[in-house]
Amino acid sequence: MEGKNIIFRWKTDPNKIGAVSLPTYFFSLYKAPASVIDQLERLRREFLWGITPERGKLSMVAWNNVMTPKELGGVGVGSLKDANLAMLAKWWWRFKTDPNSLWRKVIWSIHNSERTWNPIPGKMSIAGPWKQVVKVSNDLEKYGINLSGCFRATPGVGDSISFWKERWVDGELLKNKFPVLFELERLKNAVVADRVKILNGVVVLNFVTWH
Repeated sequence: MEGKNIIFRWKTDPNKIGAVSLPTYFFSLYKAPASVIDQLERLRREFLWGITPERGKLSMVAWNNVMTPKELGGVGVGSLKDANLAMLAKWWWRFKTDPNSLWRKVIWSIHNSERTWNPIPGKMSIAGPWKQVVKVSNDLEKYGINLSGCFRATPGVGDSISFWKERWVDGELLKNKFPVLFELERLKNAVVADRVKILNGVVVLNFVTWH
């Protein structure tokens, strides 16, 4: 009960709000080193089982089972490593769904490249938090998760979705489905509105504007 009261005060006391928000802030911008994750998990284990420097105590349940979701038979505490990767991955979703925000325009102006393409722009030669956001897809691939494949665009007016590089027709990128056409294309970053028009309610390819 004492631990629960401490957490409750952190959430309600303005003077202690940083105790909760600061770790979340760092987890959402930086990939935590394995040594840091291990140390934080150790602190959580000791708190849960009531272990102190003066008194040791036997763990009641294996920690992996404690972190496992309840629907899979675990306690549902959650993994800090998984939370860190999920927070970094969420920036991909924000980048896709918030095209008019200032931060998104800044990222695009700095990292966009005509020569190479990624689901979200990222120049690995530029240091900073965004580099770790882009590389989180590599970490998720180790768990069999294709992060870029989790997104599919739904065109509205079609002026913000890439014709070749976004999943908007089916589950495959058009640049991969028609590689010869994409190689001939001069405007690699053409948007849907550049290539598709609606005439009398029918969607047609706008060949007149092709380059």
